[in-house]
Amino acid sequence: MYFFFNTENNFSKVSIKLGKRMAKQLVSNLLDACQLFYPETCAICSRIQDRAAGPICFFCMYDLPLTEFSSWPQNRLERSFRGRLPIEAGTALLYFYKKGPVQKLMHRLKYRNRPEIGTFLGKWLASEILAGSRFASVDCILPVPLHPKKLRKRGYNQVIPMGLALSEVLGIPMYSGLLVKNKETRTRTTKGREERNSSITGEYSLQVADVLQGKHVLLIDDIITAGSTLEACWQPMREVQGLRLSVASLAFTA
Repeated sequence: MYFFFNTENNFSKVSIKLGKRMAKQLVSNLLDACQLFYPETCAICSRIQDRAAGPICFFCMYDLPLTEFSSWPQNRLERSFRGRLPIEAGTALLYFYKKGPVQKLMHRLKYRNRPEIGTFLGKWLASEILAGSRFASVDCILPVPLHPKKLRKRGYNQVIPMGLALSEVLGIPMYSGLLVKNKETRTRTTKGREERNSSITGEYSLQVADVLQGKHVLLIDDIITAGSTLEACWQPMREVQGLRLSVASLAFTA
């Protein structure tokens, strides 16, 4: 790419404009070539589709197992936390079944660096939440954090894209650095209830607890299975004056 300058200002300006136009065209051509040789594919079935359509094709979206928890008081997710968490409302977008399409989505979101999946599903969940009034009083979003060691290894926290999408659509802030994980733990899904409960003390802490005083907090995670992660997150939050709690996730283990 060449830029020609002349003592005449007009000629210089025209040359610069032509150069910028050529650069834009070159970038556009490169993107078209990438789309040709590395096309966008559905995150579930791998069908080729338009990049603008999102990470999931229409056929797979149609087959996803929606929970409809957002407009369903006393749903299965909320009942699973009875006597464990004082939640006002709880929701999840999808049911999670082993070897099902949602498992494939969550795996690609978490381990294959596909944040667009979290963004897409987060906006979908937000639209479900807005369709009802059960979460209308929520003031802010608090994502479940990763331990720094796991964050370095994975490269990003898969809950953040979901949280940013919820924050944008619902019009409320997300506090991504407020809740921190102090202990590196392995999965607790294979442990018994007593063993899980004994391991949660001190696992998470709040950096600035005052920020959440009197707030209705929406605690979010990508998947809710046994629920012990959210219980551990609640430990430092329970001392915050006037804090009310609701929970949301992309998937819930059926």
